[in-house]
Order: sequence, then structure tokens, then C-alpha cells
Amino acid sequence: MLPEKFSFPDKHLSATNRFKFGDRSPKLSQMFDSRPVFAFDFLCCSDHEFSLFHPNVTVFDFHTTLTRFHELSRITLRVLSENSENLRFHDVTAKVQCHSILLDDLARVFKINTVDFFQAPQLFQIEVYTDNKKDYASRIIGFFGQGCEFHVIWFDRLHKLYPRTRK
Repeated sequence: MLPEKFSFPDKHLSATNRFKFGDRSPKLSQMFDSRPVFAFDFLCCSDHEFSLFHPNVTVFDFHTTLTRFHELSRITLRVLSENSENLRFHDVTAKVQCHSILLDDLARVFKINTVDFFQAPQLFQIEVYTDNKKDYASRIIGFFGQGCEFHVIWFDRLHKLYPRTRK
């Protein structure tokens, strides 16, 4: 029988292949034949607009996000890269530099005092859902670690971090 409440320890055992701040990001081409595995070690647990914990995140957001994780985990990184335009898969690092709240988040999730941006991992965004009629386009933002692990950090519900350009 399980105890009524489990208390998670403050410090977790580190996995041997987990990313540490300052590690070099693996090259995507080295993982092309692997399928992405989604990890949440570095998930932002704040309640600001780039978090899954923001008060405006809905059941629909969770449903579409988990559905997208399921779909993406069934394709290789090569397929994801070859369909980058359709899946809105690309790096977002330059835009993150403009958002001080996100730099603060990186320091918090990596448990460091300040972020030297040039040591940060290469960040990517992937489309979760787009509805052009409602101008709604959620994205997940994170980075790849060893073993094709995509570490989710943020949920950009309204696609503000790296907004699309209007033609």
C-alpha cells in the first residue's frame, strides 16, 4: 500500500546523460535517426505567460500539447528537420536574449545565479497548435540533450516569443 502523501526530496539523483549548464549542445545531425524523447527536468514552473502554469492555460492547451508530444515522439529528428517549415521547428535563441524574464528562468531552472547567454543550450521551438482564424499559435520551447532528449522549458501559448512575420 502506498503512503498517503509522498514528499519529493529537494535534491534528485542526477542521471548520467542529463544536461548541465555549460555543456555543449549535441549536433542535431548526430541524432537524425533517433526519435525525440520529451523530458521535463528543466520545465519552467513559474506562472508567467511562457509557462504551462500560467492561469490562462486551458485543458485544450494541455490536450493539444500532450497530443503533439505523442505525435513528435513517433517520428525521427530527420523527419522533424525535413518538415521544419510545416512543424515550425527552428532555433529561437536570438529572441530569448530580448526577454529578461526568460533569462531569469534559465538561471532558476539550471539553479545558477546568472546566465551567461553564450553558455546556454541552443533553444528550439516546435509548433503545438495553430488556428489562423483565431490568431492562436502555441509553441513549446526547449533544447536537445544527449540521447535526443528534448528538454521542455517553456510553453508559448500565444506565440509571442518568436512571433511569425505577416506578409
